[in-house]
Amino acid sequence: MPSKPKLERSLPSDVGNWVHGDRFWGREPELAELTELIRDGANIAIAAPRRIGKTSIMRELARRLEGEFVAVHVDLQGAAGPEDLVVELALASREHRELHKRALDVFRNALGDVTQLQARELAVQIRSTMTDWQSKANRLLDEFVANTPPVVVYFDELAILVNRLLKGHDYRVTPARVAAVDQLMSWLRAASIRHTRQIRFVIASSIGLAPVLSQAKLSATLNTFTRFHLPPWDRETASGALSALANHARIGWAEGASDAVLDRLGIHVPHHVQVFWRSLREDARQRKVFYVTRADVERVYQTHLLGSHGHLELAHYEERLSTSLGSELAELAVDLLSETAIVGALSIPSARALASESEPQALRDVIHVLIHDGYLQLERDDYVFANKLLQDWWRARHRLTHRPLAQRGTHG
Repeated sequence: MPSKPKLERSLPSDVGNWVHGDRFWGREPELAELTELIRDGANIAIAAPRRIGKTSIMRELARRLEGEFVAVHVDLQGAAGPEDLVVELALASREHRELHKRALDVFRNALGDVTQLQARELAVQIRSTMTDWQSKANRLLDEFVANTPPVVVYFDELAILVNRLLKGHDYRVTPARVAAVDQLMSWLRAASIRHTRQIRFVIASSIGLAPVLSQAKLSATLNTFTRFHLPPWDRETASGALSALANHARIGWAEGASDAVLDRLGIHVPHHVQVFWRSLREDARQRKVFYVTRADVERVYQTHLLGSHGHLELAHYEERLSTSLGSELAELAVDLLSETAIVGALSIPSARALASESEPQALRDVIHVLIHDGYLQLERDDYVFANKLLQDWWRARHRLTHRPLAQRGTHG
């Protein structure tokens, strides 16, 4: 018999957006640790695979610390240079009237009265005055220091900005580009030292910052930040989320059905739990039933998640490789991942064979990104997928075009 929805715990389905408040699930140990770090004056670099919920935990942390700290959320997704960081930093203060007023004072001599301008108009005006971005950035931070309560600056997608600076549109690392990244990261490092315990910085990105800085040999610029690893949900948290999602939809689970979802996923990436649940919910509604069975789980997994619907949700894993690596190294990454997905494991000799036409450093850089961003993990001497759903989807997507090394007469 299907289990009846338990009405005491409920979670609305929310796929694709950051969440906080009553839409945020679990993470109590992580939030407790982050809260302690912030109160202790630490600067934090959140590291995690994709779709783990880095933006959501920053937003929830900020919400819980309201009154004790002022949160300034800076989205650098569209930033192309450090001048854009300064613009976004100034604009992000607008959620706090007095802080925003002082932030605008930094530009008032050049711009005059800008209080009536809309955000994008203001951004254009601020950008047009930028002749010395470090000076303006430092003056902004001085205004933040003067604020009570103290300010926490949350930089989202800093790694995308750093990656653009380092590689440009042609994805070539040059001495001039390394110098530009060094200037930006050295400024951030100096600011974190100069304003110790006065301002806190928290950074996170959908691509790994550590691998990008490693490619530029600038890893040391991050040494004033405490690295915080954000793991996937554990099985208990994911199981509770599935129960709460079903409760909200008034749908029950047949015996073993929710466990089948968790088994299929392997690791419990919050976004993937939500995506799987949404597919199951829509399937149940289309069939006008009010419970989900193990057979439903398997059918929906094969037809939805590994089909066109899953492609819409998972294709970004492939697309992001070009963002972080560029087209040439992304092709190598796709080959490595396809070999792993189809064969089940990638040996070191096989990885070398697939990268035989690339520079030796290329294989190291690609593997670093694939491990850091949660595609692969090392088991004994082989690389394997960390995520069962991603492996199954990747295999289904690339099995017609990738010929395994063993079929080419090259054995790893």
